[in-house]
Amino acid sequence: MQRQARTLYRIDRAGRLRLIPDLTAAESEWEPAPRFFLGRTAQGNVWHFRHDLPRQVTVELDALCRSEPPLQVGQEPGIARQIREVLGAGEEYRGPAYLLPWQTDTGQAVAISPDTAHLLLPAFPGTARRALAGHGGPVTAVIENGQAVAVCSSVRQSGPASPGGAAEAGVFTLEQSRGQGYAAQVTALWANLVRAQGRLPLYSTSWENTASQAVAHRLNGQWFGEDWSIK
Repeated sequence: MQRQARTLYRIDRAGRLRLIPDLTAAESEWEPAPRFFLGRTAQGNVWHFRHDLPRQVTVELDALCRSEPPLQVGQEPGIARQIREVLGAGEEYRGPAYLLPWQTDTGQAVAISPDTAHLLLPAFPGTARRALAGHGGPVTAVIENGQAVAVCSSVRQSGPASPGGAAEAGVFTLEQSRGQGYAAQVTALWANLVRAQGRLPLYSTSWENTASQAVAHRLNGQWFGEDWSIK
């Protein structure tokens, strides 16, 4: 979960949240991190606060987080109401986080290189630019009639290509091509290529997005915890 947190967010040496390191955008366009993050697992919890929160607030939040027991499946954090009272209104995100294993079936998915980045056009211009520049790799796709209809790439990434690094999957399938298993295929190949880099392939989604959860289940994703954040 600590690797998950440091993949989702730029965290300073004091353990405070700074930015969302979005590989789909220039660093100058990265958004501020949420004010609060709690990663829950059955073994214990991880929490971080944004760097600009007043000390009195962080002390109160820290005490609440220390009182939260390990993850109970299907239950909202017991401290949720108190955390909301301390922080006030803010957009929330809560959902499962998975570690993807090596995949044996990648279907029709292919790896995209700078030489084949044009296959991502016209549907995925941003991903095509990143693939052409060699950023956010690996990039995988399912191609139909010479054009990509589903893609997967690293939207966030932490650390060098080493056992300490990880990458977060970003998956999109064109509406007319959904329901054919393409999201699972491009994610499967992406996961293998990320592991070949020496990084861990992470996949997270919201509890409301059952279609995205189905992709993780199809790939035998190891559910290791839950992310909860408040902007």
